[in-house]
Amino acid sequence: MTAPQLCELAPLTPDSVRALSDDEVLMLLEEHSLQVIAGTTEKLAPPGWLTIMPLVMGKFRSRAAAGLTEAKVSDEARELHRWVEAAAPHHHAPSRVGN
Repeated sequence: MTAPQLCELAPLTPDSVRALSDDEVLMLLEEHSLQVIAGTTEKLAPPGWLTIMPLVMGKFRSRAAAGLTEAKVSDEARELHRWVEAAAPHHHAPSRVGN
């Protein structure tokens, strides 16, 4: 039995996409990256840069609101970089995160 496709579970609309969590968006990006690698999707994104920095900033804000940020900025950047790599290992992690 194959897993249902996202579109079979619920139609994606601008409203439903806005309701997705950062982790859910990263799961979608990771799955799309895997499809590109497997050759089932021609391109990762249209011409131009696709950035996940808004997701990284959202994760940072949620960590800050929960009091979970690291004491040093460089340590927090490394933590966010690890989060991106764990959540979407086949998607390009922004070079400014973790440096």
